[in-house]
Amino acid sequence: MTGDNNVSEEITNRLIAANRSYFLLKSQLKSQLISRKTKILIYRRLVRPVLIYTAETWTMTKKLCKKTEHLRKENPLQYILSNM
Repeated sequence: MTGDNNVSEEITNRLIAANRSYFLLKSQLKSQLISRKTKILIYRRLVRPVLIYTAETWTMTKKLCKKTEHLRKENPLQYILSNM
């Protein structure tokens, strides 16, 4: 967050960090050897917290809502579950 309470940079950093976490785990999430339940737990315990860390302090504007909107549309869990 910047001195003028602009959270855009923080959200961008969170999105980048969550993408890194997700892509580091992508091979495990695509694996046929890991159960669906375990894949969901991996996502919920290792990827999502990276994204939402400090989210309760974000002041959302329309611009920032659009920036994070793709997370609802392109839900990584849908991808994980579709590869089962």
